[in-house]
Amino acid sequence: MPAAVSRSRLKAVITALLFLVAIGSAPPAPAQDLVAGVDTRIELLTIVFRLAGNPEYNQCRVPAYSRAIDEWFAPFRDHPAVRQARTARQRSNVSFDAVMSYAIHLTDAADPQERMPFDAPGSSLEGRWRGATEGRPFLDSLRAFVRDARTSEFFASQQALFDTANARLQRVLQQEVDLPWFARFFGRQSDEAFHLVPGLCNGGGSYGPSFRPAAGRAELYAIIGISQADSAGRPRITAGLGPTVVHEFNHSFVNPVLNARAADFSAAGPSVLRPVAAAMRTQAYGSWNTVLNESVVRAAAARYMLEHRGDSAARAEIGREHGRSFLWTGELYALLGHYEAHRDSFPTLASFVPSLAAWWAGLAPRVAGMVTEYDARRPQFAGMEPSDSAGVDPATTVLRFRFDRPMAGGYSLNFGPGGRATFPRVQGQAWDSSRTVFELRVQLEAGRSYQLNLNNPYGGGFQSAEGIASREVRIAFRTR
Repeated sequence: MPAAVSRSRLKAVITALLFLVAIGSAPPAPAQDLVAGVDTRIELLTIVFRLAGNPEYNQCRVPAYSRAIDEWFAPFRDHPAVRQARTARQRSNVSFDAVMSYAIHLTDAADPQERMPFDAPGSSLEGRWRGATEGRPFLDSLRAFVRDARTSEFFASQQALFDTANARLQRVLQQEVDLPWFARFFGRQSDEAFHLVPGLCNGGGSYGPSFRPAAGRAELYAIIGISQADSAGRPRITAGLGPTVVHEFNHSFVNPVLNARAADFSAAGPSVLRPVAAAMRTQAYGSWNTVLNESVVRAAAARYMLEHRGDSAARAEIGREHGRSFLWTGELYALLGHYEAHRDSFPTLASFVPSLAAWWAGLAPRVAGMVTEYDARRPQFAGMEPSDSAGVDPATTVLRFRFDRPMAGGYSLNFGPGGRATFPRVQGQAWDSSRTVFELRVQLEAGRSYQLNLNNPYGGGFQSAEGIASREVRIAFRTR
């Protein structure tokens, strides 16, 4: 698609090109620029690894779908495919994006085959599958699972839910994604097919794998976790999806460039990672290479926000990334601004790699100090009322959480270690007039243990007025 397409023309083009996929997932025709909708290959792999116990695929937040999966597949929790998935996770850390990468390298969900040989030179299959060593034996068992568990019948039974997700995705997407931006920003005309897929049982996890055949059109995926449901337990897809979609599509442009030049970044990589390693591990970013890719992806997403929603939106995006311990996002955002302003010298992101490598080397000795400075600016949790010194009265209807300074007014409540079973029944929430006390209206039961988290290990809605996120606060109490 030409880079010079206007925004009004873009809207018309995207509207015309949206193609809703409910059952089946054949590769798109060359004329399609954006394919949007449920992909049953994704759902198949999610279900198998959910049964295998992968935590990231056991966070389904679409209750109607979660119940349907549990009821249908309960007899198959010890199927050979599930056992092999469990072994692949334990032996090769096959999890998170590796699962999604495998899904898009299959022909379909009804009779899954290799779209291209898993061990072909230059295969885009995620490396944790170790070519054919893990991938092919698992595929044999996966086909048996499809047959034994009658997965096609299950997906057909969920058609109404898939249709709801697709219709809601289409309504949001028409206003949210500027496809020509990717060619403009990364400096190359792209004939890839873009796939936007709701990960119905992925909870908050989103992924950006790609399928790159030896010949023919590559496919870039943004697999977006669905984290909300409506009152009927169906997927809720609301405005604001754009930044997540851009983030995941960015990976397909950023990762190949930086991975090909990894040697330029390797000397400084471990030093950059070390001071933030614990925070990065909570987000499944265990290597400096991954942190590097994520850093550029996130800073580029902030540049997208600047162009499409203005400076305040870009600054808010940077603040969120700082809360996730990507404390250098503001610097990198400014550096990519230099890249954008000098495209005569830097026509592509690949041509800008020397500048990125020099910045990365200079970052390494400063990260520890950045962590110390950011932690000193965090708002501090000052306690809960009532306290749990002698057990909380079960008649209590309001829990008050105090902070040491006025907050921005948002919030982020998450399940504690006990999960949903120990989360209090919430009736409402509000900040007091000083915005230093968050009030949670609850209905409690006698003799119960409760747990919840304020924020999460990499940020959340409890932020100071300056946009600095508090640390994760774990609340545990018992009623008398």
